[in-house]
Amino acid sequence: MSDVKKQHYVPQFYLRSFTDDDGFLYAVRRGTNGVGSVFKTRTDGVCAERYLYEVRRRVPKAEDAFVKKGAAEHTLGKNEKILAAKYESLLGCLDVRKFPNRDVTCEILDHLICLISMLIVRNPVYLNAERGSADDFANQLKASGFLTEEDRTALKAEGFEGEFNSLVEFVLQGIVLFNLTDDTPLLSLVSLMRGMDCCFCVAPDGSEFITSSYPVFAEWADLKDADPYSIYFPLSPRYGAVFKRKSDSERLVRISSINSSMVDTLNDALVNGNDAWDCLISRDRERLEAITVL
Repeated sequence: MSDVKKQHYVPQFYLRSFTDDDGFLYAVRRGTNGVGSVFKTRTDGVCAERYLYEVRRRVPKAEDAFVKKGAAEHTLGKNEKILAAKYESLLGCLDVRKFPNRDVTCEILDHLICLISMLIVRNPVYLNAERGSADDFANQLKASGFLTEEDRTALKAEGFEGEFNSLVEFVLQGIVLFNLTDDTPLLSLVSLMRGMDCCFCVAPDGSEFITSSYPVFAEWADLKDADPYSIYFPLSPRYGAVFKRKSDSERLVRISSINSSMVDTLNDALVNGNDAWDCLISRDRERLEAITVL
């Protein structure tokens, strides 16, 4: 597989929704010393890390430092092609303020839910925490006798001698990123949002939504609750999606115009509502500068 060094945790098709007419967007990074200066960039200049989805061998080989290099990035790319087409369809429906029919609405909404869920589990903060448990889990398996002599012989024959821990890490990452069965993180997120109403918000002229490297804001009605009451996700400078706990047995999906004050509230929630983002993104420099000064 090809050697993709810069691996994005926010798909570029999503970031392109926030570019200007020349294909640029404006961003600002948050580091240990606070928020930096706004800069202009293409979509490939943000929300990426070097070899993010590659699992390093515990005993590196000269010709290959990773386990099954490029496999996760390749699968993510295939999934993104499907999601990108559905995302474009969603924005097209919002442009005309109408969905063709119930079946199309459900299909588009399902793909949007998958995208949001994928963005959460792909975020480096979450993904690295999950992968960090691999060594302890692998050592427990070895101590329990899980790995037989036949297994060790097979691993050696396939070039993975001494790589049981890295293989466990590779499998754990695959479960987190791709598995929609057996109460996995991805399935839990998808199931949660499938049980929510959805309001697509339309910003008024002169007002725009921003996004971030972690473009999700969840709000709890009661801190004792296991699940959030609502989830906000910016779709583009013009549109945003708000999922809320269902008010009836039937899921409600609607498109609603909101005022600039509500847009500001949602932008503020995205900026100040979680600590997971390291980059804010906007189509408009002045808008981003005004938000980061506050």
